[in-house]
Amino acid sequence: METNLLLTERKRLEEALRLQLSADDSLQELVHTIRQYKLIGGSQQDAMHVLEHLRDTISAEEHEDKILDLMDFVTGFCSAHMSIW
Repeated sequence: METNLLLTERKRLEEALRLQLSADDSLQELVHTIRQYKLIGGSQQDAMHVLEHLRDTISAEEHEDKILDLMDFVTGFCSAHMSIW
C-alpha cells in the first residue's frame, strides 16, 4: 500500500513540476514543490527520476536550465542552503 501511495505522489510531483515549468514559475517555487515531496516521504532517487524524465520529455530549451539546477539541488551539488536532501 505504501509503495502505491509513493508512486502516486511521484506522479503528482511530475505533474506539478510540468505545470510549474509551463507556467514559468520561479526556481524557488519549483524547489518548494520538491521539498514538499520530500516531507511526505518522497525519495531522492524518485525525485531524480522525475527530473530526468522531465528533461527528456520537455522540449522547451529554456526549461532545461531550471531542471538542471533542480537536479543539482536534489543531489546536493550546490550550496548547503539550497540542498534538498
